Amino acid sequence: MTVFESLEESRSLKILDYCMNKLGGSNPSCAKSFGNVLAVNKNLIHVDVSDNNFNEEESAIISEKLHNNKKIYGFHFSGNYGYVDSKGFLKV
Repeated sequence: MTVFESLEESRSLKILDYCMNKLGGSNPSCAKSFGNVLAVNKNLIHVDVSDNNFNEEESAIISEKLHNNKKIYGFHFSGNYGYVDSKGFLKV
């Protein structure tokens, strides 16, 4: 079980700070796993994955998964491909 698979089922995690960990760039499966956390975990309210080198493909995967999550108040994505708009959506 990966870290992200564990986070999908967490009922107590509210804040996830995974910035500056070089998760992206060469492994789209990591973006898919992280995206699943955003799609499934409804307890997260603040997420920071800044400076992880997510490329365009990986950012698109994350954006798609994030789109239906209405619980996250803060989503930080600087230092990756794309940006978070004023409504909190990730734009690629």
